[in-house]
Amino acid sequence: LATMAETKPLLRGVVFDMDGTLTVPNLDFGEMYRRAGVPRGEDILATRWRADETACRVVEEMEAEGRRTLALMPGAAELAAWLEAHGVQSALVTRNSDATVAHFHKSLWRSAPLS
Repeated sequence: LATMAETKPLLRGVVFDMDGTLTVPNLDFGEMYRRAGVPRGEDILATRWRADETACRVVEEMEAEGRRTLALMPGAAELAAWLEAHGVQSALVTRNSDATVAHFHKSLWRSAPLS
């Protein structure tokens, strides 16, 4: 018979999102859309809105506000340490700005940087 260790799948990597997964949600998206003048059913980061100065300014302003209060979700630091200790690679997929991702790595994520 196969042992338990032989039947468990190998964890090779983990892909994380930021808002609500690694970090406590702190952006009011309803307010962001309202201030930017973008209808709620549309993607505020779509090419059409990236060309809109007001929408871009609002997104950047609100992301900057969010960086000031950005916090890890409970258990995120411990999970990161466990993954790193066990050699499990981690990656980050997010629509947050480059500045917010850089702040996250510099100020909150003490483990190896997420690729």
